[in-house]
Amino acid sequence: MAERLDHLDGLRGIAALLVLYQHGVEHWAAAVPDAHAVQAHLQWLFTYLDLGKVGVVAFFAISGFIVPASLRGDSPRLGFVVSRLCRLFPAYWLAVVGAALVLPAFAGQTVSLIQLLANLSMAPALWGQADLLGIFWTLRVEWVFYGLCLLVFSLGRLDDAAWMQRLLGALLAYALGASLLRGAGLAPLPVALPLYLAVMLFGHQLRLALLAQDALARRRWPALLATLAVLIPLCWTLAYDDNSHKESLLASCSGFLVGLALFVACVCGRRFGSALLSHLGRISYGIYLFHPIALALLLGAAQAPLQHGPLRALLAVALTLLLAQLVQQGLEQPAIRLGRRLLPGRRGERPLERRA
Repeated sequence: MAERLDHLDGLRGIAALLVLYQHGVEHWAAAVPDAHAVQAHLQWLFTYLDLGKVGVVAFFAISGFIVPASLRGDSPRLGFVVSRLCRLFPAYWLAVVGAALVLPAFAGQTVSLIQLLANLSMAPALWGQADLLGIFWTLRVEWVFYGLCLLVFSLGRLDDAAWMQRLLGALLAYALGASLLRGAGLAPLPVALPLYLAVMLFGHQLRLALLAQDALARRRWPALLATLAVLIPLCWTLAYDDNSHKESLLASCSGFLVGLALFVACVCGRRFGSALLSHLGRISYGIYLFHPIALALLLGAAQAPLQHGPLRALLAVALTLLLAQLVQQGLEQPAIRLGRRLLPGRRGERPLERRA
């Protein structure tokens, strides 16, 4: 079990580095408009393969594989909610405060008190405010998935492979219908959210197939993967165009497919389990949260003139890793231990579930 978890941590590390790389190139290009090689590389990423999308899709698939296993113990629902709150919010709050301090000075971004307070909730749109950091939207997708897990668990279907496959199919059917309506300009229905949730449910199917040894999941997961590989690009292309996001349709769709491929290679081929990648995976949440702050500090477009771009980019990576390590040891781990103390029945959880 530990070896299998090392591989999942390794993929987390790769996913975090991919997101850091994509955003690092974006910051560098914005800060140094005359860096032609950087501009050309960013254009390639936006046109052919959004590496940030690859990382996000891999993160979501890993969540689907691991997170539902947290619903267990004497008080599974309460324990699940407490563990998720302790896992996500403390480091997130620190990132919000850090962004509010750094962005005005180094990125030229105005931050109001109401925006700061709204962001602490992780749902600033409820107060009519924007995210301080663009990466925060993925955490809301995670919470939607958590709510879905709680609902399905309450129905007693979380480990029912056939029922979960029907749910996955329903999400894809909705996404296809919504994409047709959206593409025709009839209704601006959400399409990205059900597609990301479908990726997470696919991760759960692979958990049932590989860890629970469910016969139906083992037999059908390749067909589910093929279905995702066809319907995700189709829905995305019907719903959006090249002006809908920073990246092109091709870059978005290839990002989905490569992210899924990395996930399948990880859990089926037991790849990416090196000590270095596993360590990066253990601090990946901090890398994800704090890399925009490090990039703003060292590659902020508000700093003019910006000299020594390559050196600043390397320093931004080093600062990101340092912050992630400090946050993981000084905040994430104590918060997770606090969650376990609040729920004594969860102290004996298995390694795979403990580090979800």
